[in-house]
Amino acid sequence: MNQRNEMLKGTHDSLFTNFKKNFIFGSLKMNRTFIGLMTDVVKKKTKRNPLEISKFIRNHSDLDTTNTYIDIPKEHVDYIASQLFDKGYFGYTYDLFSKVLLGETSISSDDPLRKSAVIKDIFGDIYKIENLARYINVIEQEDEDLFHYLNGHSENALQEKMLLLNFGQLPAKEANYQCIYGKCIFLDRDCNKCPFAVPIFTR
Repeated sequence: MNQRNEMLKGTHDSLFTNFKKNFIFGSLKMNRTFIGLMTDVVKKKTKRNPLEISKFIRNHSDLDTTNTYIDIPKEHVDYIASQLFDKGYFGYTYDLFSKVLLGETSISSDDPLRKSAVIKDIFGDIYKIENLARYINVIEQEDEDLFHYLNGHSENALQEKMLLLNFGQLPAKEANYQCIYGKCIFLDRDCNKCPFAVPIFTR
């Protein structure tokens, strides 16, 4: 080694005599190649954090030092940038929503960004998604309330209620509706927004 901690030419030529003539050894390239290959192996073969293992193997004092040797290809950087800017601050919400709504689609399974973009285009920004989620939660709670109410009745009582519904004999405060309670207990709620109201469909 010389004063700049570089390999001497004679040592280089001796070590790499069987390599191509234009081959030039670079320690940074070697470190990046080694860490890149090791990261790939660790990801595929174990559930460990590749960065932590790289830090240990290279005897680095902290992860920032190890990070300097990790060369991220341009296409990966572009993908990360599109994830951040195309989906916005709450991109993970669109990811979860797309899994629930779309599942497996004709869109390639390795292209979650396109799935999320479809959800964002249809349902709008994060505030609209949040309002929709609130509405779904309200409906779910109302369905649960209805289930508990009906579950508290005997089979005979339920059959009797069903018979009254079929004959249109359960009154409600609005026309074209029947009330499962028989007498409204939600005076400030419209029938079309009540889980206990059953619409009357004329034939």
